[in-house]
Amino acid sequence: MPQHAPTSKEDTLLYYVQLIKSRVYAQWIIPGSVKSSDTNTIVRVNIKVERNGTIKDIQFLHQSENLLLNTSVKDAIINAQPFPAFPKDLSDDFLDITINFDPEN
Repeated sequence: MPQHAPTSKEDTLLYYVQLIKSRVYAQWIIPGSVKSSDTNTIVRVNIKVERNGTIKDIQFLHQSENLLLNTSVKDAIINAQPFPAFPKDLSDDFLDITINFDPEN
């Protein structure tokens, strides 16, 4: 799917959030200890990103029972830095971006 230039503030926001998610997912290495039979493997994280692209906070909204999986998620977020600064169309001082990590998908 070709990426197009955002045309509205909403498009700009969606574009930026997808950019951040793509960068984080590209850094995520699923631990070999995660098995398809494991239950509770989905991890949900909220990242607070400042206007300049700096991460202000990482908060786990839902953790896995597998501690290595939780650690791999946090490592992916940290390794995906630095994030780009917000596009000019976004006037927010920070964004809360929620990302779901599911090793089955």
